[in-house]
Amino acid sequence: MNQDIEVGDKVKLIGIPDWLIHDLPPDEQSEILACIGSVFTIERVDDYGYFWVGFGYTTEDKENAYYTGHSFCVTKEYLQPA
Repeated sequence: MNQDIEVGDKVKLIGIPDWLIHDLPPDEQSEILACIGSVFTIERVDDYGYFWVGFGYTTEDKENAYYTGHSFCVTKEYLQPA
């Protein structure tokens, strides 16, 4: 199946490459690995052909908003059209 994936497309993350997480602390590795099977929107495709996805949440108080999460890139073989 050779389907093009573009910015704005919904994709299912089917794996995480070792090169992405091998130097991260264990808690961050666990957070990213927990994303396998989730559906994301492609945020951008960089000049090297990597597909960027992100996950997280925003918390607001009376004066500020805080974003907590990760944004990372993977190659096409780790994505499946959703």
